[in-house]
Amino acid sequence: MMTERLAFLAALTLALAPCGARPQSSYPVLVGELELAVRFDHIYDAATGQRAHLSDLYPDSEIGLALHVTDWASLQATLVIEPLTDASSNRAFEDVGLYAEQLFVNFELGRFAVYAGKFNPAFGTAWDRAPGIYGTDFAEDYEVTEQIGLGAAAKLETLEWGAHELNVAAFFADTSFLSNSAITRPRRDDPDLGRAKRLRLADGGAGNTESLQSFLLALNGGSFGFAPNLGYHVSLLRREPGRAEIARETGVAAGLQAELTLGPGANLTPLVEVARFFHFAGQAQDADYVTVGAEIGWQSWSLAFSTTARYFSEPEDGSGPNGRNARDHLRAISLGHDLGHGLGVAVGLKNERLNGQDVNTVGFVVSYDYDFQLGGRR
Repeated sequence: MMTERLAFLAALTLALAPCGARPQSSYPVLVGELELAVRFDHIYDAATGQRAHLSDLYPDSEIGLALHVTDWASLQATLVIEPLTDASSNRAFEDVGLYAEQLFVNFELGRFAVYAGKFNPAFGTAWDRAPGIYGTDFAEDYEVTEQIGLGAAAKLETLEWGAHELNVAAFFADTSFLSNSAITRPRRDDPDLGRAKRLRLADGGAGNTESLQSFLLALNGGSFGFAPNLGYHVSLLRREPGRAEIARETGVAAGLQAELTLGPGANLTPLVEVARFFHFAGQAQDADYVTVGAEIGWQSWSLAFSTTARYFSEPEDGSGPNGRNARDHLRAISLGHDLGHGLGVAVGLKNERLNGQDVNTVGFVVSYDYDFQLGGRR
């Protein structure tokens, strides 16, 4: 059944592609982007009952690939290497898994694009853009990844009113063979589970329906004539309940980001995003996230600040997943340095207030970014 759906999505997207022949003398071409990182986190202060004095050394890397077969058709893939369980004791490069986060076909048709396969619906941006090495931690709660479906995008560019892109997608959680992981394959009953080895329909989860019932509507833009350095994001998410959920999840997100020049070699990048959920993750709870951050750059140095407030509202009868309302807070600061040639280092501190208890963490990241191209000129 799942294989048939994958074949149908591919055939439908091919049917929407243009049929005219085009010059292909400089194709195919493979474009790659490596984002390799090694992170170290150490909880140096935590309340009783928390995992105090815990150290974790691990890879946190992505490999993005795009095989362009013409100037309008490509196959896109993203591979992720990271721990698939949360650390419960000191560890170094343990529980690391490899999995395909995205694998889809994409057709660029002038100002329009259509795509189908396994992709990440772009709901919200703070889970990716919040500054610093810990700025995205809470916002990652609502990052939507590894969905199978199809979508379309349309672009509009004007001189005075900026550039905008509207994106619509219909999807469901991936339960195909593509959801399997390699190297580490944790069981779903693992108490420290981060990502199971393979998702099944019986496992439940928001959007785990194996039918195109969930959808995303997103609008991104910026470069206004009156505010050329301002960008925005607005999105609406709806995910139908799986077998373990009680209701449909509905989420809305809105954010602003700017790039401001402070002087020679100096800039300021502020960000704010608000996300609101009804029946968050399909459960008897609503959720609110407010993220505010800023990064100051000076030559090869960067200083980042961020804070995220997270609120869970649950029924008074205690029927929610936590049994009560909850208010958590994340505060983080980090200092980064670009060493050149794709190399970078950063150190950071974060304070999390979880269920009324403080957890303090210090960490560092060593990163290497490398872009490459194999094949003819695009």
